Amino acid sequence: MRFIASLALAVLLAAPVTAGLEVDLDLTGTWFGEFKCTEYDSEGKAKFVEESELLISQSDELLAIDWDSGSYAGLAVSDAKKPTQRGTLSFIECDTDLDQANDFAEMSLLDAKIDREKGKGTIKGESNYNVDGAFIGECKWKFTLVSLDDPFADGCVAPVE
Repeated sequence: MRFIASLALAVLLAAPVTAGLEVDLDLTGTWFGEFKCTEYDSEGKAKFVEESELLISQSDELLAIDWDSGSYAGLAVSDAKKPTQRGTLSFIECDTDLDQANDFAEMSLLDAKIDREKGKGTIKGESNYNVDGAFIGECKWKFTLVSLDDPFADGCVAPVE
């Protein structure tokens, strides 16, 4: 739980500090895939798999993300060796705050590979969430790029032109 709180704080505080950071990785597009989740509560655990569409609009390092369950804000960081093709992204659900009884709170850390010339890419990683303070969960993500077009995702922050 300490990691989740640290990640949330880092994402929330990093946006103003890193504004203008040059990022060569461009994750803008529509991604389709699935996440495999395990939820835990006082009665045990439950597993489920869901398919979803992930819409990402990017301006510099800032990500605006929309998908089936809500809107997210995030940051992208380019890989030092392959800055236009690999990197890491982190995002947080827009209503996430320090109140653990929040309706829904989620944070993620994912790795990205993309070749915009070939129109191919993958995003893989994990997220952690809680719902109403009643149960917590973790998900493994695996998404594939299906379109390079900007979906004009709203996320929590509007992309700057």
